[in-house]
Amino acid sequence: MLKQKVGLITILCLLLVPVTIAADSITVGFDGVNSSDTWSWAGGAGSTLTATASSVTIQQTGKTAIPLPGSTFMFTSGAAVSGSGTPGSPFVWGSGGSITITGCGGTCFTGDFSGKQAASGETGVNGATGLEFDSISVEGKFNPAIYTLLGLPASTPLTIIGNQTSDLAYNSPATFAGGGSGLVGGGTNIDNTTASSSTTPEPASLLLLGTGLLAIGFFVRHKYSA
Repeated sequence: MLKQKVGLITILCLLLVPVTIAADSITVGFDGVNSSDTWSWAGGAGSTLTATASSVTIQQTGKTAIPLPGSTFMFTSGAAVSGSGTPGSPFVWGSGGSITITGCGGTCFTGDFSGKQAASGETGVNGATGLEFDSISVEGKFNPAIYTLLGLPASTPLTIIGNQTSDLAYNSPATFAGGGSGLVGGGTNIDNTTASSSTTPEPASLLLLGTGLLAIGFFVRHKYSA
């Protein structure tokens, strides 16, 4: 009898444990294609870098990238902390700021930089010099319309944790004190995404579960008392 009770309690506990749902990796890409795709940074401690880019695409891993017509990718970094803009001493911004992707008949994505961001100088294959802006910790939520567009189930978790990399071409070498400005060359956001959502049974489900367990308990008790 004791074994039966232990078994029922174990089943109940397992059913009440939050369930983690994995989502497919989603990558948002953006390319600077015109003079409106720009970035700017006033420089100095506490200042933020802002950027706006167009020609946004969204892609599920292993599938073709889908353009988001009329969409815009915008981000504002956290507050500047330090750095000289070199690979050994990149400009560093703290956590915070914001990331917004418009389109989808409204807002496609909203999020922020939950970790620090950094940018260091780089030289492209065409000789142009710019900054590579990176963040390894982006958090936010997708509009459900994105999942419809990608053909993913409506139950796909909305909470996203990922990375960002942006190529920023500058008009003149940026400095920590003077900041800088230029054109957004392109980049990716929410790359190599991992997403999860914890779910627990609803009250109605718990009522049905309780009724079922009582019935099982009655059956077990009747069987072993016979």
